[in-house]
Amino acid sequence: HKEAIEALQKAVRTEDKPEEAWCNLGVVFMRISQFGKAEQCFTNALSLKPNYINVLLNYAKTLVVLGRHAEAAHILTRALEYQ
Repeated sequence: HKEAIEALQKAVRTEDKPEEAWCNLGVVFMRISQFGKAEQCFTNALSLKPNYINVLLNYAKTLVVLGRHAEAAHILTRALEYQ
């Protein structure tokens, strides 16, 4: 996970459209149970691409783990709007 985090942190600084790198970095943080960091990655990705379905779904999962169910429901509703 350490190498993936390092590579993705570099990618978010150097790519023209880093929203995918932010999403992937968030997923890595989810896998190592660093949900606060995952949340920040997903919000960074959404600031660049608000209708990024994969980010919205992973963000909602993160919020559920953090016990923030109402916010997760709001994010899932938002994701449905883009379908």
